[in-house]
Amino acid sequence: MSKYKGKNKNKSTKNSLGWRAKYASEAFKFGNERHISVTDFNFSERAYYGRIDLEDDPVIPIPNSLRPISSDAKPGELKFVLPIVVDMFSSFKTKFKQAALLGQIPDDDPYLSDIIVHQAYEDPVRLYSSHVTDVVTGFNDEYLKLLYHAKDVMNFGDYNKHFLRYLKILGKKYPFSLTAFQKSQQAGIFTNGITISIADLACDDDSLKEE
Repeated sequence: MSKYKGKNKNKSTKNSLGWRAKYASEAFKFGNERHISVTDFNFSERAYYGRIDLEDDPVIPIPNSLRPISSDAKPGELKFVLPIVVDMFSSFKTKFKQAALLGQIPDDDPYLSDIIVHQAYEDPVRLYSSHVTDVVTGFNDEYLKLLYHAKDVMNFGDYNKHFLRYLKILGKKYPFSLTAFQKSQQAGIFTNGITISIADLACDDDSLKEE
């Protein structure tokens, strides 16, 4: 797979389409068949997996349903996930240790020979609170400092009118409700309680992951 070194920085739609088609048809072939253990994520990267229900409504884990999972990346620090992930990760880690012992993978690989958790559950409510603070701070410190805006805000009604206008300017990328936040890029996949990261690598740099 050394010829596929994508960085998600290609701004040409035509080139992106061509490379994605080439990747989908050739990257995971062993002989003339696609390897059965490789899931095709090209149709959808499943960014909403565990973040929305069957009605497409956002959901978040119940905090007291989460269970700790050890993170050797930072000794003494616990990460949290849903219970099913604890058992699945234990089996997953054991399989890779066995593979290293059998010589199927290098026993000195920094990420695969002894798999550890680098990142797991992130509290969406805490992230949302921080996000809202940033939005309101931007409104107060930037938007209202424009002279023609400041002169027009004399009471709470004026403040509210301009704030709603400000939210429309920000658009869907910076949502203001928790519901919209959980479905946005601001929340991320770690708020679902089932996602873990086994490496501290940049997700958008394939060359690092390949190495």
